Amino acid sequence: MHWLDKVLVILESETADLRELAKLVGGEPEIFYLGTRLSGVDLRGQDLRGMKFTDLRAEDVRIDEKTQLDPEIELSLRRSESTAPEQSGDLTPDIESDRTREFVLRRVRRIKLENRQETRLALLLRDLLSMRIEGYRVLKEYGADRAEFTNGAIEMLRRLPVSPEQEREVRTSIVCNVMDYSIGYIYGMRKGILLQEFAKYLSEFDAPRALLREKIDRTRSLYVQPLRERIEESMRNPYTGD
Repeated sequence: MHWLDKVLVILESETADLRELAKLVGGEPEIFYLGTRLSGVDLRGQDLRGMKFTDLRAEDVRIDEKTQLDPEIELSLRRSESTAPEQSGDLTPDIESDRTREFVLRRVRRIKLENRQETRLALLLRDLLSMRIEGYRVLKEYGADRAEFTNGAIEMLRRLPVSPEQEREVRTSIVCNVMDYSIGYIYGMRKGILLQEFAKYLSEFDAPRALLREKIDRTRSLYVQPLRERIEESMRNPYTGD
């Protein structure tokens, strides 16, 4: 199986179980993830006994009481949890209430736990459109992203005059500029995934939807074609709430 076919198998799979995903592409679950940092992966309820990982850290993954790990892996997780730096709480004084502060921090954590960088970017842009004040504060608190491409798009957002006082039309224009830049910049398989995530989370809004429609209709990228049906479905039925 070509590596690109393996990627598509994983992307199109309905399971998030690491053992099953490895088997789906003919890999050995015990060693399949060695050398891969599992950042933002949801391991809740998974049986990972007998599987080996590289630098598995508590702040990078979601686990619960049903997650089953080998004793040495569990011990390593606990050690990383005890030495992990505290989450920054300096949100600037303009956050009026503990409830707003709690919401912003919870939202930042939720976005950072998304595995795909394209999803993280789409959610940040969505928040700017759907929540005038909170979306701006989420962007301020978010800090750096762990992926170079998404981090570049976020830095572009921060260089633009984004503020909670702006009219919706101005914020929409800024979001569309970042979308346009991102779609033009990214290449290969990631372009199809980016269009898919933008369609899912941003096509609810008229201007982003029009921009996506133009980009989707014009692209002839080989990497977009396998995801085109899923992209079109997201355009027809966009995500409308968390």
